[in-house]
Amino acid sequence: MKTILKKTVHPSSILSALTGSVCRRVALVVFLAAILLNAAVTVFFYHTERNGFVHERSAEALSLFAAAVDPTAYPGIEALTEMGENLVRNTKVDGGVVISGAGEDRAVFGTVPGLTWAEARLSGEVVRFSPATGMFDIFISPEQSRLPYGVILRLNVAEDWQKLSASLFKQAMLLLAVAVVLSVLTVLIVANQVVRPLATIREVVDLTLNAPEDSGAVRTGISRSDEIGTLARAVDQLLFLTSTTFTDELAAAVTILEKSPHGILTFSEQGHLISANQAALSLFGERNFTGLLNRDPTSLFRFGDEAVDCVAFASRGATLGPGEILQEAGNFPCLIAGDTINRADGTVLRRFLIFVDMRDVVDQVRAEVHRREAAEGRVRELASDLRLMRRNFDACLVITEMDSTGPVRPNPVTLQPRALIETWSERLAADGEPAPARLEIGDLPPVKGVPADLRRLFDTALEVVRLRSGAPDIRVAISGAGDGADVEIVFREITETGTDVEIASDVDMAILLGALGVLCRRQGGALMAMTGEDGTNQLAIRLKVDLTVAIDIPVEFEAA
Repeated sequence: MKTILKKTVHPSSILSALTGSVCRRVALVVFLAAILLNAAVTVFFYHTERNGFVHERSAEALSLFAAAVDPTAYPGIEALTEMGENLVRNTKVDGGVVISGAGEDRAVFGTVPGLTWAEARLSGEVVRFSPATGMFDIFISPEQSRLPYGVILRLNVAEDWQKLSASLFKQAMLLLAVAVVLSVLTVLIVANQVVRPLATIREVVDLTLNAPEDSGAVRTGISRSDEIGTLARAVDQLLFLTSTTFTDELAAAVTILEKSPHGILTFSEQGHLISANQAALSLFGERNFTGLLNRDPTSLFRFGDEAVDCVAFASRGATLGPGEILQEAGNFPCLIAGDTINRADGTVLRRFLIFVDMRDVVDQVRAEVHRREAAEGRVRELASDLRLMRRNFDACLVITEMDSTGPVRPNPVTLQPRALIETWSERLAADGEPAPARLEIGDLPPVKGVPADLRRLFDTALEVVRLRSGAPDIRVAISGAGDGADVEIVFREITETGTDVEIASDVDMAILLGALGVLCRRQGGALMAMTGEDGTNQLAIRLKVDLTVAIDIPVEFEAA
């Protein structure tokens, strides 16, 4: 006879159900959603009611003014002042100012409004309301009053605003109470409809695992048509199959495992491989179970970096980790889990190894890595393009601002070319651009010129050679030759054997070369060559040498 598990509901169990994680999370989501909706509704109503309040007070002020003034009589300043004082005594009007058409204050009665004629006329602020003080100022223009004067009235609407604010506050508190009630109801519903049935199912499963010999007399007793009812019926069916085949090697359970999408190997208590589902045969590339039995136990899979015997590995008990399926066509990754089913006395009944194919996951990860690397490469390209645009913009400034000034060199100083070249390398690294694999700097004498222009000059020359190169690890040599007060500095790309390299990039260098020519003329020099022989990637410039500093000048720089 089938036994249905019944539970006596105790207060402690109800409290546990109410404070379960699922209840807390669902109730929190409902509460936060209700609070956000409450805030949105409150803000909307606040702005709507405030705008309506301002509109009504504006109409009230205009009606008070229209009732007190006869526009056909064209009252004077005294009459308007007397009218204002009557309004102060008998209405909500606290005060006002009578203003001429030119914006001059002609008369004041009661409290002076904070709104001024300039703010109303020039800034367009014809109404000013302060919720904190309850003061309401309104400008009535001559066009509205039909008089040669304008009027600014101040109304005391604090009491009306307090009533409206109290109404809005009550409405917000009511919505908050609704949110709390909805959260509590949600906790009760989830506890009764989800948590308690799942707890019953869990207790039935635990009882069956701890006392499998009694599993045939235990059922969940849940007969619902929703997802939980479907789960309960599936558990009842599994318990029935387990109880009816517990003593005969779990034949029905093996039948169920046969339909699993993951590969499962089953081992007897003596350590023999007794079954493999179809998914396992497919993973190991075998057509039938006999072919799998004929395989070397160490040729099936690898766990981590370790080639293991499948029988010895299954005897380890509970195991979980990454592995690799071994096949002649090529190995592929998998997730391996091992577990054991014991009898009531603790002895081993069956051992299982489960294999989850991870090829799709790995392919997805690789594709994501490739997409990220492609995106990062594109970002680097865009950064290089942006850097080139900034450099071209600077070159345009050089051409437009300096070309007309001639070779004048205001306040020239002496600089070492090596320091200028090293500064360029540091700036290149700071911008995230690949620095040259090697810089060969020859003996270069001190040059004389404007520091900012000389830095631009060397920076531009080096950038031209770098950008025209197609090598990922460019090598640049800087050498000098000359006589007397002039030196010709050559910037060129070289190979490992020392020969020059042809220009490989199609980047247009016309603007940079134009700016380089201007900078050379500014230093009293010249751009001698934009390319080397046979179109090699190099350029040459002539600059002035500071003979007063360059005492140890190499022989090739001394005057002939």
